[in-house]
Amino acid sequence: MSYNKPVVVLVHGFNVRDGGKKSIDQLAPYLEQLGWEVDKDSADYGWWGLLMVWAFPKKKIENRLIKAFSTADMVLTHSNGANFATRALGRMNGFHVPKVVQHFSPALDRDTPVPEGVKKEFIFFSKRDIIVALSKYLPAMPWGSAGSKGKIGIGPYQNLNYTDKIEHHSDWFKKPMVEHMAVRAVVNYNKVD
Repeated sequence: MSYNKPVVVLVHGFNVRDGGKKSIDQLAPYLEQLGWEVDKDSADYGWWGLLMVWAFPKKKIENRLIKAFSTADMVLTHSNGANFATRALGRMNGFHVPKVVQHFSPALDRDTPVPEGVKKEFIFFSKRDIIVALSKYLPAMPWGSAGSKGKIGIGPYQNLNYTDKIEHHSDWFKKPMVEHMAVRAVVNYNKVD
């Protein structure tokens, strides 16, 4: 009898030149120790600078994410990765959608709906994360302050306030916090039917 490991896809933020190696990919070894197959590469959309997020078409990135997500059980995102992931999941119309999506400091509007078919969305936020707090004020950008305030509205989501532990935008992925976040992500996943 073979055991199929659950699959998690990691999606990095914008302005990342290393494919997420120094940010969200730091979760990978801990998730693997917890029995997960980690896909760090399928959702790597490359480096995107500030103007690129606003000016360039995103369909190519969304298509890449849709393909990666279609076999995933869980998606973990950071910052603008939440924006791209939410757009891609919305285009999947509830078909072959990962059961759980978890966002670390998401650059999303606070009232962004949970994509159809996602059973639960977890929002890890910190009121001290000024990057996402200020991002909502950039004109014509698709970002909001859910990463500094949590989400509002209805839907299957849960806000997780880490203000007492997270001071800066990428602190989720520094030791010893990164190991805790990997364990917390798996615990959250296991709580969802």
